[in-house]
Amino acid sequence: MIFALIGGEDIKKYTVADILWAKISEISGINFEFKIIPISNFTELCKLYWSFSESSEFTGFNVALPWKSEIVKLIDVISSNSKIYNSINTVYKIDGRVCGSNTDVLGVERSLLTHIDLHGKKILIIGSGGAGLPTSEYLSEKYHCKVFTYDLNNLITNSSKITRFKNISDMGNEQYDVIINATPVGKFYLNEIPKQFSSPISLELFRKITHEKSVIQDMNYFPLNTEILKFGRASNLQIISGTEMLVYQACASFELYTGYKFEDHKTKELITFVENYVINKENELFR
Repeated sequence: MIFALIGGEDIKKYTVADILWAKISEISGINFEFKIIPISNFTELCKLYWSFSESSEFTGFNVALPWKSEIVKLIDVISSNSKIYNSINTVYKIDGRVCGSNTDVLGVERSLLTHIDLHGKKILIIGSGGAGLPTSEYLSEKYHCKVFTYDLNNLITNSSKITRFKNISDMGNEQYDVIINATPVGKFYLNEIPKQFSSPISLELFRKITHEKSVIQDMNYFPLNTEILKFGRASNLQIISGTEMLVYQACASFELYTGYKFEDHKTKELITFVENYVINKENELFR
């Protein structure tokens, strides 16, 4: 079996997918080959798709930015949720047909549920590209959350229940139970010392929009403690690193590929493994 991750030209600079999927193989006992494939344009995406659809060994692949919406145009069968989101990050086969689903939302959901009951919560999602927009739709519909979003590009949500802020200052009129950073702000490349440490919002605004039980989640996983998570830690709030979302969504994808379902203790083992790997990479970077 062959699994893969496809993404933009710089995908290999920031992903730890090869390390994670090697550990998935070890823990599950299922052997497979894993590839990371940079895709430069839609023509290359089409070639990859047709190669996948015709191969008996190429079993499934994850999709990173900027191809999550573009891949929707090619899929035979799209899960009902993914049709709403117009975003796919997991591609697999059933009875010879190419199927697409969104396990990003499951990664966010499962990592949050280990820390908070989501029903009816007030949630702010900063960033509506990639996984941000699908997450806002998913949490609004499934848990009846009151969801607020902000994105520099003013991306339009399909749900009338979601409040979309046009200006970053508009966030300051509410306090939120959950704040999710779905932007790349604060992310490092694995082998490049960053020029600056960044947060999508200022510390002043952060303090204004949080309360004593707020949960802070970052979809970025390198570094392990991004600036916005440091804000949360300094305020004694619960924080969730992007490693949790990464592992939960990978496990959900693996289940679609193989039918194998990870037990909770094995999922936690994977999370600890990735966290330790990331910490070691940070130590190497800043040595």
